[in-house]
Amino acid sequence: MVISGFQELKTQLREAAPQPAVVSAAHDEHTLEAVFQARRDGLISPIFVGDVERIRSIARSQGENVPQEALVQASGEARSEERRVGKECRKRGW
Repeated sequence: MVISGFQELKTQLREAAPQPAVVSAAHDEHTLEAVFQARRDGLISPIFVGDVERIRSIARSQGENVPQEALVQASGEARSEERRVGKECRKRGW
């Protein structure tokens, strides 16, 4: 399959179910803006990993809602967070 641009890619991806996507350091405003657009476009079903309060605050400022089950609080111990994300993905059947 040849894809000539992003718009064509988005069109083809819309024909499939939203794909799971783990977004690390999701407490960045510009990152969230792009993730929310991809979610609105029906391309992804994101799990947000980062500073949960900052993610919620940025989401509210952008008029978005992030369900609690899609949030993973980042901590200083990356391995424990990796396990939490893995557990959440397994729970969702990803």
